[in-house]
Formats: sequence, C-alpha cells, structure tokens
Amino acid sequence: MAPTINITPLIEDALEALRNHTGVEAELVREPPAGFSADAEITIRKGLRVWTFNVEVKPWFNRAILEVLKEKIRNGMGEWLLVTRYVTGGQADVLRAMNLAFLDTAGNAFINQDGLYVFMKGQGAGRDRVPQKERIFRPAELKVLFAFLCRKGLERETHEKIKHMTGVGLGTVNRLIRALELAGYILKLKTQGRLLVRRKELLEQWAIAYPQRLRPKQMIGRFQGPREPWWNNVDLLPIDAQWGGEIAAKYLTQYLKPQLVTLYAAKQPDDIIIQQRLRKDPQGDVEIIRRFWNFTTMDQRADVVPPLLVYADLLATGDERNTETARMIYDKYLAGLVRED
Repeated sequence: MAPTINITPLIEDALEALRNHTGVEAELVREPPAGFSADAEITIRKGLRVWTFNVEVKPWFNRAILEVLKEKIRNGMGEWLLVTRYVTGGQADVLRAMNLAFLDTAGNAFINQDGLYVFMKGQGAGRDRVPQKERIFRPAELKVLFAFLCRKGLERETHEKIKHMTGVGLGTVNRLIRALELAGYILKLKTQGRLLVRRKELLEQWAIAYPQRLRPKQMIGRFQGPREPWWNNVDLLPIDAQWGGEIAAKYLTQYLKPQLVTLYAAKQPDDIIIQQRLRKDPQGDVEIIRRFWNFTTMDQRADVVPPLLVYADLLATGDERNTETARMIYDKYLAGLVRED
C-alpha cells in the first residue's frame, strides 16, 4: 500500500543529494499513480545511458524493510531502489552486501548497475544541502523559470503541461515550483491557484544566471562566417531555428548593427553551415546554441527568440551599445511581463 504521507519532497531531496554528490542526472518521472506497484519511478542518466528504477519509499529505515524489498525484487519487474531519510554507515554496508539499491536525503547511496556504480556512506544527515534560493537558478530549473517569466500565468498550469513546454523532466518542474513556494516567489491563492510574484527580481536574477549556468551547457559550437551580413537572406523557419542576441535585437529595435551572430536551433543546422560556408572557430563571430523551450510569445517574431533571452544575451556581452539596446528591449517587451497584478 502506498504511503499516506506526501512522498514527492522526500524523493526530490534524495535525488538532489545524489546529483550534488555524483554529478549524474536524476529525475522523478512518475509519481504514485493508482494501480502502480511502486511508490514512484525515477531515471538516472550518465552520458547517453539511462537507468530506470521502481522506487520504494520508507521515511525511516529499519531491518523489516529489507524483507519487503527482497519480496518486491523477487516478484516484481524491473529494478528496485529504496528511498529513505537517512541510512547509517552500518546499514549502508548491509544494503550493499544484499545488493539492494538505496538513496537517502543526506547523500548516502548504493547503486550497482552495468555502467553505473555508486557507493557513499557516512554522510551526515542534512549535510551539504543546497540553499533553497540557490535551487531556483540551477540549469534545468532555469529552463522552467524562463517559461514562467515569458508566459504569464503558466505557473498555474498542470505540471505535465509545464513539462511539455520546457522539455525538462517532471521532477525538475516539481522541484522548481516547490523551491519558488518556499522562497516566497509563488503564492497559493484560493481562487487563482499558484501565482508567481516578485517577477522583476526573478527576471533580473535569471538574466544574470543564464549566461553563467545554462548557456554554456546549450552551446552547439562557434564558427567563423563570411565578412558580409550573410544572415540577411537566410530563412530560419524551415530548419526550426531562430535568431538571438544582436541580430534578434536589430529586428526588435531597428537600432543595433550586429557584429556577433547568435542562432538558436533544435540541433546543429548543417544546411546553413554548408550553404554559408561557416567553419569551426572557437573565436568566431557565429555562435549556435541549442534551444531549450517549446513555446512562443505574443510579441515574438517567428524567427526571433523570446525578448527575455535577447535581453540576457545582450547584457552578457558587456558591450555598452548592447547594454543600451537591452534597456530598450526591457522597456518595450519586458516591463509589462514583470508588472505585478
């Protein structure tokens, strides 16, 4: 029988501890549904490999749980993993000897799969926890926060819809909403449901965090292009790509003369690279970045990324003229997004 407590926060804390201590990607992909024999389902990703686990949640560990787990492993399909609040060093040794995978919220863990081996014990309860506000600005969470800031009211939608529009796992959506609530950025209202507040503060912090934490992870490559403005006659719509940075700013403000070409695409646009004779160059004037959202905005040209991203791209250059243009974009496109209702 599934636990009567809300087990999602416990799972998320254990997954966060695993990520912090090992650097692997771990996501909650299925919360407790009716008729599902496990309490939840998680995935762990390392490089291109993915492992899926059925999760048995027990708030506190004791020896009786071992028999429960052994029975599930004997009778159930798939790999099983225990999630609990704390496992002592001695208990960790017992679980490893029995080859029973586990995670706790302090960072202790044992997983023994082909290509994935983790064993940590002796982590103190509550040690190395990430400050609540810091959790909001991690790379995956920045993707969701970007959508919340661009699409006013999106925070009220179902977690599944938010997941679809941001391309992240359900666990990331759950973590961010929880972190925003605890940090006072989301209010729960009786009539409106969730409401994102202090949007101006969040937008400013997102624009600072994006080039430091998320943008480098999305970089596909840097290239050198022709001297002439080759991008003037390129149609991006057939290849599912959009202009960002200085070119997007030119289209939005009719003010800036672009020096750096920034292109956001779902994958490397080989046709453009070949047709425009772009060559790889780490110091080149063309940067191609992997797109991380799945929505449009009302004021957005089809071939230009959302204005918030243009704003962040410009500020990140540190160029005085780009900063001036960023202020113009803020006044025209972003001020209304951060106005409190």
